[in-house]
Amino acid sequence: MEKHCKFEKMRTKITILLAFAVLVATLGIVSAVPPLPYEPWGSVTIDGSPATDGRNVTAYINSIAYGISGSPGNPTTTSGGYYGLSIPGDDPDVGGKSGGEEGDTVIVMVDGNVASPTLTWTAGDSGRENLTVTVIPEFGLLVGIMTALAAITIFFMIRKK
Repeated sequence: MEKHCKFEKMRTKITILLAFAVLVATLGIVSAVPPLPYEPWGSVTIDGSPATDGRNVTAYINSIAYGISGSPGNPTTTSGGYYGLSIPGDDPDVGGKSGGEEGDTVIVMVDGNVASPTLTWTAGDSGRENLTVTVIPEFGLLVGIMTALAAITIFFMIRKK
């Protein structure tokens, strides 16, 4: 009976040792979990008016575009003058940059125009960030306006004589 008891104690110790070895071995295999996404949302104002539906809103970190799904080039659109983005956290198991890291500067663009303010990527944050966009007139429109002003000026100069 004493031999049987020693055998049981030895088997228990071996089982515990094997379980511990398996646990230690799997710790090296476990992947790092990417941080929670940063999910800013808020109103979009373009030239003083609420954005119309369907405006493309894209977030950029280090010139890489992130949208609702977090894949490059996949923007979200405005609805009722509001937007919502989900910018993923950088996954350490993926090569290269796959999302934001604490403190990254996020530049938001609406239909290709830079919105203000710039944002700061924060894991798990979903705060309200209202965006304002001032659209710069296209060059052709600017030339048209300048031509019209020149014509008006010439007209009044000739008329004074």
